[in-house]
Amino acid sequence: MPYEIVGNLVDRPGEGFRVACIGRDITARRRRKQRLERQNDLFERAQEIANVGAWEYDVRKEKSTLTDQAYRIHGISPDRDLTPERSLAFYHPDDRDAVAAAFRRAVEEGVSYDIEVRLMTQEGEERWVRTRGEPQLDTSAAEAANGDASKGQDSSQGEIVRVRGTVQDITERRERRRELEQADTMFRGAQDALFLIDVDHAGGEPSFAIEKLNPAYEEATGMSAASVRGTSPVEAIGEEAGRFREAQYQKCLDQEKPLEYEEEIPLEGEMTYWETRITPVLVDGTVEKIVGSTREITGRKQQEQLRRQRRQKVEALYEATNQLLRAEGKEAVGALLVDLIDDTFDYAGTAVRFAKDGRLVPTSVSPALQAHMPERQPYDFDEETPVAEAYRTGQTQVYHDLREGDSAVKWGDIRAAAYVPMGRHGTLSVGSLQIGEIESFDRHLIEVIADYATLVLGRVDREAVLRGAKEEAERARREAEAASQAKSVFLANMSHEIRTPLTSILGFAEAIGEEVGGDDQTGTTDRSDVDLPALRQFAGLIESSGERLMNTLTGVLNLSKLEAGEMTLAPEPVDLAAEAEKAAQEFAPQARDAGVDLAAEGGQDAVWAQADAGGVQIVLRNLLSNAVKYTGEGGTVRVSARTDGTQDAVLEVVDTGIGMDPARVEDLFEPFRQESEGLAREYEGTGLGLAVTWKALQQMEGGVEVETEKGEGTCFTVRLPAARVENGLDEP
Repeated sequence: MPYEIVGNLVDRPGEGFRVACIGRDITARRRRKQRLERQNDLFERAQEIANVGAWEYDVRKEKSTLTDQAYRIHGISPDRDLTPERSLAFYHPDDRDAVAAAFRRAVEEGVSYDIEVRLMTQEGEERWVRTRGEPQLDTSAAEAANGDASKGQDSSQGEIVRVRGTVQDITERRERRRELEQADTMFRGAQDALFLIDVDHAGGEPSFAIEKLNPAYEEATGMSAASVRGTSPVEAIGEEAGRFREAQYQKCLDQEKPLEYEEEIPLEGEMTYWETRITPVLVDGTVEKIVGSTREITGRKQQEQLRRQRRQKVEALYEATNQLLRAEGKEAVGALLVDLIDDTFDYAGTAVRFAKDGRLVPTSVSPALQAHMPERQPYDFDEETPVAEAYRTGQTQVYHDLREGDSAVKWGDIRAAAYVPMGRHGTLSVGSLQIGEIESFDRHLIEVIADYATLVLGRVDREAVLRGAKEEAERARREAEAASQAKSVFLANMSHEIRTPLTSILGFAEAIGEEVGGDDQTGTTDRSDVDLPALRQFAGLIESSGERLMNTLTGVLNLSKLEAGEMTLAPEPVDLAAEAEKAAQEFAPQARDAGVDLAAEGGQDAVWAQADAGGVQIVLRNLLSNAVKYTGEGGTVRVSARTDGTQDAVLEVVDTGIGMDPARVEDLFEPFRQESEGLAREYEGTGLGLAVTWKALQQMEGGVEVETEKGEGTCFTVRLPAARVENGLDEP
């Protein structure tokens, strides 16, 4: 039994020195000390096993105390004095501010912290540690206050006297956590993605084998997961596609980062296109797996190819159009049309028929059509055949399956065809060996070429008449020169007016396809990053370019029909006031966009003229279109109808626009004439509107007068024969 003996030396007078001793049993205290030492030892061993060190900072003495394990974690010897300021030097430069801020708040504000940061050992090694700090308060003042509840003091408050904490090396734990996260990524990826590739490093050079395919991949490709498991890409999808895929896997392995690419895979004899993303999965710093997802983009690729083909067709037509417009005879026009269509489009044959003596006679036929459809007899205008129907109606006739009709025509191998009229001159047709193969885009382009041919054939006919009139040789020469000059201006204007909007239409259509993306089959998208304002802007540009092209072609066709007598205007009572109001409403959006104030003036009374309603609208549309175009922002345009006490009914269009030199008025109604012409002209347009207006008024026995000054605006006064309407009967 342990005892503790305490002795004192006592000097007693007369007795000398004596020793006084006291003995007490210290068994309990010794046991408590031994237990505390064992606990401390166990605590130290636990800290060492858990790689945790403890530390304490005395705020009053500004002194730090660390356990041996804490020193070891910091990578310094225990005999080194370590203050908070000095300890910051051991942390990674990017983490020092965070550690200093957390420690300062603990000392000054009593805020605990628990953060993960990086230590830099003396050997330069980077280690991750978790450091925690807990402020300790001196609550003696608060405890004294507790004795007097009336004082209302918070007993939890007190002076911060020390901060105690731990520091733990978590480098290995973080590495394990990272590997677990990667494993989890692989697991989730294998669930969501379409395939999993195993990377084998055993042979020096890595090899790749298919480990797993999910049902979505099987459904998309028609492959069986069981049949390709363990095979290489080459074995699974063929030499060329497999080698390409292995090269992408190697690049992903070398870079150790995700990779996106497009690939071609032959499936069931057809080439398919896929958009693929692969991600490496690292285990202990080595890429062991590759997770991949893929989606088919064959539809999108086909659309891109179709856009390229269409652009090439348009460019080819641009190049060939100039040659067509310079043709000098009907036979030359027919031969050029056949060559142009055959060189541009992939159809089985082309034929041109010209009208002659009440029949449509084959004139130019491509060799392919001769082989596939040997019999090509002439047809009467009134026969019930597709060719005659197109000629009579002036509308393109498309037959996607010629076998469905009851016609007695022998089609040979031709199964689908399109017949396009060329005014009163004849027809242009194309044929296909496949049912339903005449595309609408191709049909529109062929219609444009047919319209060009109609203009050229009209010119050829007029030139033939001029050449045949020997008694008017000099007049014929002058008109031929004028026609040649007009043709030159026409070529310059039409090249600008048709090429530019068509290019815009195709360009913006392609831009919309790329922006939308999405489902390759339907052309829709559910992506959240779609720029809808940009799509609306592109759609507007496409619409305006299309309208500009249509207006140009309408003007050309109207003029050619009026000059050739192919547009019949039938006079009847027409209310000019109502027609003026209708035209003003039609052009209101165009005027509003241009900042022009457009209105129809006059009362509610009708103003009756003996005219053709369609012809009156042609006149009004051309005059209002010019007025809005040449009136700047802030200007006004007024249209009105009236009678002036004569036998005439009057339409008047007045604008405050740029006006013109009065000396140019006499040339104003000539075709293809503008005050500015050629490539340097200031305003867009073909110069056909007023020529069409003049021709239409001539057929309706009307006329037009112009008053204008440069910079002062213009007034067009149209006069038509008046008509009276009484009790439903019209009287001229």
